[in-house]
Amino acid sequence: MFADFEPLVRNAGVELLDVEMLSENKRTVLRATIYRPEGITLDDCVRTQHILSDRLDETDPIPGSYSLEVSSPGIERVLKRPKEFAIYRGQPCQVSLYAPQDGKRVFEGRLVELAVEPDGSETVVIEVDSETAHPGGPMGAEAAGRKSPGEKPTGGKPAGGKPAGEKSASLKVGGGRSAGGKPTGEKSAGSRVGGRSAGGKAQASQEDGTAGRRLVSFDRRNVSKVKLLYRDEKYKKGRN
Repeated sequence: MFADFEPLVRNAGVELLDVEMLSENKRTVLRATIYRPEGITLDDCVRTQHILSDRLDETDPIPGSYSLEVSSPGIERVLKRPKEFAIYRGQPCQVSLYAPQDGKRVFEGRLVELAVEPDGSETVVIEVDSETAHPGGPMGAEAAGRKSPGEKPTGGKPAGGKPAGEKSASLKVGGGRSAGGKPTGEKSAGSRVGGRSAGGKAQASQEDGTAGRRLVSFDRRNVSKVKLLYRDEKYKKGRN
């Protein structure tokens, strides 16, 4: 459905980041996540939802009842598709690994790229410095729940169970087709975790010429997730 939805969403002035089918609170949810550099508004979610609902009426690809939801990326998104790595290049992120490298499973820094090797394998590259190269550094301490002065809390879920900082619109769909329900907008908190893969490759690092900073690369098969970390107010305003 992603390939089918993507051009329709782009024509509406936003980018489609992901489409996923989920089971939440004993109900089936088809969730589309959208993005644009200036940030996503509730109107963007509602407009995109109507576009996708009309398309689902035409194609009827899903049997049974489900709810269609359109939302913004949220405040600490887990990156999945290659286009997301390009969109969020330069932003603070946390890389979690299946197998430890240099004795660590978690690294934090600035996202550089998702590089595709000649053999088709993918490598996640981040920029780290001596203080943030391990979970015990300043960024790692904040990620563990010790908030810096002025930082807004990002953890936990409200009663609705949606991720904080995320804008969304939802519509109940029955029998694989949309009903005449009115979309409802909401804000919510948290983050969703992407898919798992196996394997691993040795970590590589390279000095970038800036004192105390280096580039670190990870075979994506050994990466359990790459999660955005919101640190400064300018970044927050443009991405949620």
